[in-house]
Amino acid sequence: MQTPAEKIRMLKQSLGCFYLALAGLVPVLGLPFAVAAVRARSRVQLESQGEWNAAQPYLRRGLILAVVGTLVSLMTLLLIGLALINRAMN
Repeated sequence: MQTPAEKIRMLKQSLGCFYLALAGLVPVLGLPFAVAAVRARSRVQLESQGEWNAAQPYLRRGLILAVVGTLVSLMTLLLIGLALINRAMN
C-alpha cells in the first residue's frame, strides 16, 4: 500500500512523462525528451509495483508519443542525410 505522498509523486511523474513526450514530438531537437519520457515511464512502472495509477492513460499516451517522436526524428535525420549525400554526388 502506498502512502498519499507516494501516490502524488507517482501522478506527478506520470504527467511529467506525458509532457516530456509532447516535447519529444519536435523533430530532432525533441529526441532527448522522447528518450527521457520512455525512461520516466519505466521508472513509474517500476516504482508503482502494480498499484493503481489514476494517471495511467497519460503514461500510455506518453509512451506512444515518445515512440512517434523518435520515429519522426529518425526519419528527419535520414532525409537530411540522404539530401546531403545526393547534394555531394551532384
